Amino acid sequence: MDLETAADDAQIRVDQSGTITVNQDDLQLTVNQDSTWEISEGPSHSDEVSSSWASLCAGYFANLLVNAENDLQWGAQQVCDDASTWPHRVDVELRQGGTGFFDPQILKHSSTGSWAYSRIANNFNYDQCPNSVDHRTRVRAQPWANDVQFPWITSDEIVIGCNTR
Repeated sequence: MDLETAADDAQIRVDQSGTITVNQDDLQLTVNQDSTWEISEGPSHSDEVSSSWASLCAGYFANLLVNAENDLQWGAQQVCDDASTWPHRVDVELRQGGTGFFDPQILKHSSTGSWAYSRIANNFNYDQCPNSVDHRTRVRAQPWANDVQFPWITSDEIVIGCNTR
């Protein structure tokens, strides 16, 4: 998680298992070790962390893969229980770099999600994969719910080659 993108008034906790909890604007974002996330109504006091609230939204990263057209498929999805009164969206970024130790990862593509007033907000994308060079690849997602912008969440890094199917 990119904690530098958290709001100034956000309360952030990391438990012993590595689960990250962000309390912000009466909402609670929980990011699990597998990079999935949940958004719920947070505790009324910002110094509390609650696991007893019902989850209102859940999100995950799509599996990175190269399809038959040699396009890299990537993105994220967020599902919310009551999106008719809780509009939500998920923004995503694709970051890639070489496989060398000092090769930086750069922003390859970004996509702003559409506000969803239904349960599901998808942001799936395709990016040309023109050669067989391996790339270290990560996807970042920024969940939004009820006009609250949460910090960016980063997927696990994988090495993928465009000749991989």
